[in-house]
Amino acid sequence: MPEAKKLVRVTVVLYRNPALTEDEFHRYWSEVHGPLVRGWLARHGIVKYTQNHTPSKLRQIMSQMNWQNDAVNFDDADGTGEVWMESLESFGAATKDPYYIEKVVPDEKYLLDVSRIRMSIGYEEHHVEEGMVRES
Repeated sequence: MPEAKKLVRVTVVLYRNPALTEDEFHRYWSEVHGPLVRGWLARHGIVKYTQNHTPSKLRQIMSQMNWQNDAVNFDDADGTGEVWMESLESFGAATKDPYYIEKVVPDEKYLLDVSRIRMSIGYEEHHVEEGMVRES
């Protein structure tokens, strides 16, 4: 069996524009921004795009759990976006597209506190999937 190709994943840590309420942020991100970017991403070879919403209620529950004697600090981000691709060049090409510059950038400035955006890059290894231990 051929080895599965590892996809590159860019994770973007997002904070809402302080002018938006938390509910306004999550609704807009789902109902407006998601539809705005999905076709553009697909045109540039993006294999998968997900939004991970982290409302304050969930962050509060997690922060109240006993995590290694309170040694874990919880991020106050409103969410993370994840973009999977076969090569990082796909992501670079997408950011040079006039659609990104004319449509996506202004939308991000409305939705996000762009001064706080953080990114990471890597690939995934799956050790448990669908409740089952995955043998390597």
